[in-house]
Amino acid sequence: MAKFVFKLRAVLRLRELREKTQKGALAAALAEQRDAHEHLRRANDAAEESRHSWRESLGGHGGGLFNTRDARLQAMTNLKTLARLDHAAIRVAGAERRVETQRQRLAMLSRDRRAVELVKEARLAAWKEEQKRGEAAMLDDLSVMRAGTPRREVA
Repeated sequence: MAKFVFKLRAVLRLRELREKTQKGALAAALAEQRDAHEHLRRANDAAEESRHSWRESLGGHGGGLFNTRDARLQAMTNLKTLARLDHAAIRVAGAERRVETQRQRLAMLSRDRRAVELVKEARLAAWKEEQKRGEAAMLDDLSVMRAGTPRREVA
């Protein structure tokens, strides 16, 4: 029996390889996004701690003397912490955009691969139909040849 050969096999393998590579890129982008979210969480915790320390330096001691130097240093620390928090939020936004871009690319590459697979399935179905027709024609020829040969009588 004949064997089905898909002439676009190399194209299909290339599309599968591109899709696999893109899956790796998406995984890297997701890891970066996870790291960015963790960094944002830590920056947020640090900002909360800094705010709390700043409030205490402004008068949380209860009736004692107010130390302007400590309050000013704490305010500067608080501003730096807020700047780190902003930076972390920007990093998260960038990571989320990269993840979305990678997902869109993966979807496009998956569609491209699937299109070649559909071509393969259609050609395989057509090939099988052609094989059936060929077998049916061969059986018809055998039947005609058998009907055309005289039968011998056995005595």
